[in-house]
Amino acid sequence: MTKRILQIIPTLDRAGAEKQLCLLAGGLPRDEFEMHVCALTRGGPLEADLSAVGVPPTVIGKRWKLDPGSFWRLKRHVARLRPDLIHTWMFAANTYGFAAAAACGVANVVIAQRCVDPWKSRLQLALDRAMARRCRAVVVNSRGVRDFYVQHGAPADRVRLIPNGVAIPSSPLKKGATAGLPSSAGKNTRENTAGQASSGARTLGNRLFQRAARPPDATRGQLLAELELPENSRLIGLVGRLWPQKRVPDAIWAADLLKVIRDDVHLLVVGDGPQRDQLRRFRDLVRIRDKVHFLGRRSDVPRLMPHFDVLWSTSGYEGQSNVILEAMASGVPVVATDIPGTRELVISGETGYLVPLGDRAAFAKQTERLLNDHALSARLSTAARERVQSEFSVEKMIERHVELYRELLGS
Repeated sequence: MTKRILQIIPTLDRAGAEKQLCLLAGGLPRDEFEMHVCALTRGGPLEADLSAVGVPPTVIGKRWKLDPGSFWRLKRHVARLRPDLIHTWMFAANTYGFAAAAACGVANVVIAQRCVDPWKSRLQLALDRAMARRCRAVVVNSRGVRDFYVQHGAPADRVRLIPNGVAIPSSPLKKGATAGLPSSAGKNTRENTAGQASSGARTLGNRLFQRAARPPDATRGQLLAELELPENSRLIGLVGRLWPQKRVPDAIWAADLLKVIRDDVHLLVVGDGPQRDQLRRFRDLVRIRDKVHFLGRRSDVPRLMPHFDVLWSTSGYEGQSNVILEAMASGVPVVATDIPGTRELVISGETGYLVPLGDRAAFAKQTERLLNDHALSARLSTAARERVQSEFSVEKMIERHVELYRELLGS
C-alpha cells in the first residue's frame, strides 16, 4: 500500500530549496509513495516541471505573514488529502504546515531547515525550537545548518542531515579555444545506489539543469557575441539573489582589483533582488561598468554555467549552495567564502578555493591563479565533478529521504 506524502513549500520559484523539492517529488518510487506538492504563497516556473512528472501542485495563495484565510485553506486541503506524512520546507511553510498538520491530526511531520538564518528574530527561533521538539524529524542540508539549529534548541537526535543533490550533465560543454582551458568533461557514471528512485528523478533533473538552453550546445563564441564581449574574454560568474547575504559589493571590489592586473576579465552577475539598483550605482561609482555586467534574472543559467572560467560565491552565510554544486558538476572551478555549508562542498586546493569572508584581494589572487594555470584549473574541475558524482547526486539525496520516510512510517 502506497503512503501519501504532502510536501509544503512557500513558492515554486526557481531557487535552491524549490529545486531540491522538485527533484525529490519527481524521483521518489511511485510504487511506495504517492506524492503531493503544495505551494503556500504562489506557484512559479517549477510548476510545469512537477506537472511533467505527474505531480501537479496546489497553490494556497498566502498574501500576508499572518493570513488566517490561507491557513484555513491549507487546513482544508490537508483534511481532504489525509496524508500519511507532511514534509514542510523553510520558515513560513514550516509554521503554517505544522499548525495545519496538528489541527488535522497528522502525526508524522518533518520540517526542513535549509540555511543558517542569523536574520531570524527571537520569536521565530522560539517557534523553530517548539516545532523541532514536537515534529518527527528536522531535515538539514549541511553540518553548518545542523549546528546552528542545535545551538538554538533543536534536539540533536531529531536532526537528520541530507545533503543537496544535483543533476550532473553527462557531457559538460567545452569552453572553446578563446577560453584557453581544457574541458573537464567526464563520462556520467551515476548509478541509483538504492535502485529505488524512478526515472522521474533523471527526467526532472535534466529539465531543471538544462533549462532554456538556446541552443544547448551554444559555443563560447556565440555566448560572447550575445553578451557583446571581446573574443578573448575570461568569464567569472556570480549567480544568486541580489540582497545583503550574497555580499555582491565584495565581488565588485575583487573584479576592480583584477582589472588592475589584466584587461580580459568580465564579472557576470546573474540574478535579481532588492539591491539591484543600489549595486548598479555602486559599480558605476567604482568605475568598473565595463567589467561588471548585471544580466538580471535568467532562466538559462545551465547554458551560461559551462562557459564560466571561475564561479564566485561571496556569501556571508549559506545552507548548502545549489549554485556551487551546479558549477562543480559542470566542471567550473569555484572560489568561495570559507563559511559553514560551503566548506562541506569545496575542499580548498583540491576542488576549488576557500577564502576568508570579505577578503576581496584573496578572491582576486586565487582567480588570477586559476586563469593563469590551465593545468591547475583542469585538475580542480575534474576533482570537483567527481566529488559531486560521489557525494551529492540526486539519487543519493532521494535515497536518504526514502530511508527517513520508511523509518517514520514504519514501512
